[in-house]
Amino acid sequence: MWIERIKIATTPVYDVAQLVERDALTKIVVESLDQAQNELRTLPAEIEEMLGVLPPEVRREVEAEWGRDQRSAVLNDVRAIILDALGTKGGQGS
Repeated sequence: MWIERIKIATTPVYDVAQLVERDALTKIVVESLDQAQNELRTLPAEIEEMLGVLPPEVRREVEAEWGRDQRSAVLNDVRAIILDALGTKGGQGS
């Protein structure tokens, strides 16, 4: 038996409310991330364009990764990266 692929999911610990109170720009970023989570029903045009030029086998794999049920997980990863950067760089987080 062997393991071919491992996916690890982690969640950073930070206080989003405290980040929002830090400054207006941080508040806008957090609100935009929350809005994107609610509105990501279709893929961005750039990704659709990229999918159009990929070989079929690669396209299927990418579409599976960006499938409707996976988009939320990808956006959560992006949100965590951005919020972690906001919490650890600049302002009161340094």
